[in-house]
Amino acid sequence: MAEAGFSGSEIGNKYPQNPAILKPALGKRGLQISSAWFSSFFSEEGREDETVQVFVEKMNFLKAMGAKVVNVCECGHCVQSSPKYVFGRPRFSDQQWNATAAGLNQIGKLARGNGMFIAYHHHMGTMVQSAEEIDRLMEMTNPEWVHLLIDTGHAFYAGEDALAITKKYASRIKNVHLKDIRQKILDDVHQYKMSFLNSVKAGVFTVPGDGVINFDPVFQTLSEANYQGRFEKPEDQERGAAGYLWASGVAVGHRHGLGIRIFGTKAGLEWRQEKPNQLLFSPLGQTPLTLELDSPELYPSAKRLLRVGAGHPEGYFEAFTNVYTDFAENLLAKIEGRDADPLIQDFPTLEDGLAGVKFLEACVESSHNGGGWISI
Repeated sequence: MAEAGFSGSEIGNKYPQNPAILKPALGKRGLQISSAWFSSFFSEEGREDETVQVFVEKMNFLKAMGAKVVNVCECGHCVQSSPKYVFGRPRFSDQQWNATAAGLNQIGKLARGNGMFIAYHHHMGTMVQSAEEIDRLMEMTNPEWVHLLIDTGHAFYAGEDALAITKKYASRIKNVHLKDIRQKILDDVHQYKMSFLNSVKAGVFTVPGDGVINFDPVFQTLSEANYQGRFEKPEDQERGAAGYLWASGVAVGHRHGLGIRIFGTKAGLEWRQEKPNQLLFSPLGQTPLTLELDSPELYPSAKRLLRVGAGHPEGYFEAFTNVYTDFAENLLAKIEGRDADPLIQDFPTLEDGLAGVKFLEACVESSHNGGGWISI
């Protein structure tokens, strides 16, 4: 992340939740935590106290990490994680709007008292998705306590003008998410009534410059408003497939783990470093398949790169390299008249080789004799 030129990131789901572990690990790389997502549920009856309690825990964690912003999104009754059509959201009553506005004012006031801000994240499939809903929320909340996160991708996805929203609320914007949109995928969302998650897997979002959004006017507007917050962007995605690369040298339980997941419109792929010889292939609407080195589904271009046959791990050649290295070191020590390291004596000898040949001969003889036992 640092080598790619980033100064920090939001909190990811795989990040350690202990500042004593996470902060030094990021500090070694010159990285900082900018913010984190927080799901509020003020629109759901009886969940106000729970939401406030969880918010305080999240706020204290971010404060310990040196972050200044909590990205808040009202997720009560949302469809963003469901298989429903993303535009098929429920309608919210005035009572739910009032409860949500009051709750946001409450946690926003708590944040300001701790030297932090909440930035409301308008989001597809949630209570606040359209420009009209953004307007309503901004009007119902205290501008000193509730600020805005402008997300260019979600605004365009909802059929709105991110630039107009930015101009209208520039003074209240405390965070910016830079997402671009692939128009072809967005057209498919409407045509096939896709869910939000399926649209993401299909690649509706992409990096700035790869889609249809013009970012220059947004940057200009924020510059004129003296915006001092962060700019954040999603993972790189290509050819209409959403790709996720996960790597960790700090996450507990995942020392130097590496995982790659690709989501297309017809299938998904997943590979994990811990199981390098297996590729999980998940066709849409079908049972997932675990592809091995000899799987007929592999393309010739993939098979060409395989160095070992089925049944052998990728470290097969490296194992023989260790044997040859130890033997060479022993031979060199013999030539130089010195004692070899006792730790490198565990390699096959000539006697071991002869024993192996005798074993194979016994196997052949046993086969000729109907599988009878053969003494060696």
